[in-house]
Amino acid sequence: MTHFWITGGASTSNSAIISYYIDGEQTASISYVPAMACGVGFTDNQGPWGNEWFGKGGSNGAWYNNFRIPFQKSINITFKFPPGINDDVIYMIVRGAENLPVSIGGVDIPVATGARMNLQVVQGIYQPLEYINVVDIPTGSGMIFQHTLSFEAANLNTLEGCYHMYTPYNTPFPGLLLSTGTEE
Repeated sequence: MTHFWITGGASTSNSAIISYYIDGEQTASISYVPAMACGVGFTDNQGPWGNEWFGKGGSNGAWYNNFRIPFQKSINITFKFPPGINDDVIYMIVRGAENLPVSIGGVDIPVATGARMNLQVVQGIYQPLEYINVVDIPTGSGMIFQHTLSFEAANLNTLEGCYHMYTPYNTPFPGLLLSTGTEE
């Protein structure tokens, strides 16, 4: 996959669920709402805006992303609405090719060895100062490509959360401090 674009009724970009089943997977390794894939966890009617990776092409939709999704033989892309939501018109474009090289930030991804992009979703109700694992890779190697937060809180102090990386896996606290706030 090299390109994804979707538009339609008002609900399409804020609630449609896009799922990628890669190389015969029975469970989708990637499943997302288009707005969240562009880093927007709330209704955004201020389009158009964007960059080379993702954006919004219009005021009422037209979300796109240009993330390279590695696959070897096949990719099945599905679309659905959550229960109770149904728009009349949906337009979607997907583009890609088999066995394309994938590089993120100058790091070549070994697609031929079965490297995969997997969406990690963390949902719940958390207490102040509670730790949350964003991703957990106990063996092997991995890379975090994009991170999006969408939350409700009594105040914006939630944005001051620190990100720590523990590599090797069993490194004691504080590990490697990556940021002292979510804006970094």
